[in-house]
Amino acid sequence: MVSIEVLGLTILEPSNLLTNLVISVACWVWAHRLRRGGAAEVSLQQGWRLFFALMGVSTLLGGMAHGFDLYFGKGLHVLAWSMSGLAVLYAETATVLAVRPRRLRLWLQGFSLVKYLAFLLLVWHTEDFFYVKMNSSLGLLGLVSITKLYLFVRWRMEGAGAVVLGIALLLLPAALHATRFSLDDEWFTYNDISHLLIVLAFGVVYSGTLKLDLAALRLRRPRGTVRQESGQQAGE
Repeated sequence: MVSIEVLGLTILEPSNLLTNLVISVACWVWAHRLRRGGAAEVSLQQGWRLFFALMGVSTLLGGMAHGFDLYFGKGLHVLAWSMSGLAVLYAETATVLAVRPRRLRLWLQGFSLVKYLAFLLLVWHTEDFFYVKMNSSLGLLGLVSITKLYLFVRWRMEGAGAVVLGIALLLLPAALHATRFSLDDEWFTYNDISHLLIVLAFGVVYSGTLKLDLAALRLRRPRGTVRQESGQQAGE
């Protein structure tokens, strides 16, 4: 394992720390842009803003956990994983807000909360990254993707297709991580390449979340209201 010395501190896997920081900065920029655009007033986008903000915190802590593992041990890893799980919970919550009927929406919200609590219990008890992958798969590839795909096909919900595409792209870093393909075994490993692919995938997800505001309003309003508003805009 490669390491460097900075101000008397030993930093392990410095490239891992750097690429984690790249994810963090990108996520915080996207979270800020969603808030700056007035999206905080809309529940669907507010959930995604919190997803990016918390994922930025998670990847920063994850990078520090790798880099300063000699000083922090496993505790910082588990904290980073917990933040990642909370980010996924907000993505799930933002997604199911557009689900009809109300009973199904409440059931999905309850499932997400119970899943997250079970995830916390398991990850703190076992300190095993396996449960992070399982939680993300069930939450993003499962609940979020299937729900968004339904909303896109059934309601033509703007932005839903891009969110599904972005989440599907997360399979690339997962596959790369499984094969452990590295351009350099010390300075540009499979972890580093995976992190850059995650930035790409999250960028596609972000492009979809930008359109969820108007889509949510159209989804909840009666069709006549939408047509009336469209006519008024055309008249202007």
